[in-house]
Order: sequence, then structure tokens, then C-alpha cells
Amino acid sequence: MFQVTAGGRNYALKLYRLKRHPDTAVLNAVKNTPRGNGLLIDLYDFGIWTSPTTGNSYDYELMPYYQGGSLADVRPLRNDKDGREKLKKIAIRMATEIAYCHERRVLHRDIKPANFLYDGTDKMNFVLTDFGIGKMIGNDGMAIIDVGRTPIYAAPEMYTQIPGRPLSVTPAADFYSMGMALMALWMGESVLTADEGKLVKDKQLM
Repeated sequence: MFQVTAGGRNYALKLYRLKRHPDTAVLNAVKNTPRGNGLLIDLYDFGIWTSPTTGNSYDYELMPYYQGGSLADVRPLRNDKDGREKLKKIAIRMATEIAYCHERRVLHRDIKPANFLYDGTDKMNFVLTDFGIGKMIGNDGMAIIDVGRTPIYAAPEMYTQIPGRPLSVTPAADFYSMGMALMALWMGESVLTADEGKLVKDKQLM
């Protein structure tokens, strides 16, 4: 992620790794969402940039630049005297943003504290960002996905695949990840870090 300036305004420029390509249908859905909705980050532009020195091409996104940090910066709320109320407010806003995303038929697939950015320095409101591994939800209510995931937060169904068939999940996968994100905000992410195989077994027992 880079901070760039144009016309006196600051922007965040995201360059994807070489040979990493986001779903353009997802990016179009986000870009066409009304600007300033306060729920999803405004996506001003996206496309392909070719390096003049190497000739390599990279996908890019242009978004607002926020200085307020993300929910990943929140200290474990169980140690906060107002932690329960704060977590409740965060949960309501998270759920609203995820539902808004699903209304646009986008499965985010990477719900985690780091992907909720504060849109100001007052730490009051935050927006959902980073749709790099998002997929479109089909008419059957399912989204066909690949193996991309953040292990701590991924829903257990993201690990279940029948050989020879594509892996499909419902929007419920995002809400499962939201639950894991809330647990991380309450207890601290470090207590959730473990071997991915063990994580899957623990999640399947929940």
C-alpha cells in the first residue's frame, strides 16, 4: 500500500503482488456502490499498471487514505471497563457492513479486524475494505471460491471440498469470520494463533 497525492488530496494506492488478480466483477460492484456510504470503502479506480523498468504488470486499486488505523489496533476489550459495550457497538456496525456487502452480491472472504479501517481519527466509525479475494454470490446464494483465506478467521466450510468439484460457500462464511474477529477483539489475536490443522478441528467442534 502506498500513499500518493494528486490535486492536493491524499490517496491510498494498493498494488497487488505479481500474478495476483482480484475479481474485477467484485471491484466493479464495490466501485459502483454509492460514494460516501460510510459502510464500504470508496473505490475510486482500479486496473492494470505496467512498470516502465521491469515491464511487469500489476493490478492496482485507488482508495481514500485513512490515517486512523484499523480495528487490529484495538487492545483486548476484556481488559477495558467499557469493553462489553464497545464490543457490542463494533459487532452491530460490522454486521451492518457485511450485510451491505452481501446486498451487492459480494462475498468478502477476508473478514478480520485489519480490514476495518477507521474513517477518521476519532475512532468512532470504520469502513470495510480489502476485497482482493472477494467473490460474487450467484443466483443460488453460493459463491465459488479458491483456497485463499486468513487461517485464524476462515470459516470451517472453506476447508471442505469434494474432489473434482469447485468449492462453494454461502454468505454465512463472512459472518463466521466476523465472530472470530470479535473473539480476537475481546481476547487478543495472539490467543487464536495456532497450527492451521488444529484450528480447523477446533472450529468444527464449535
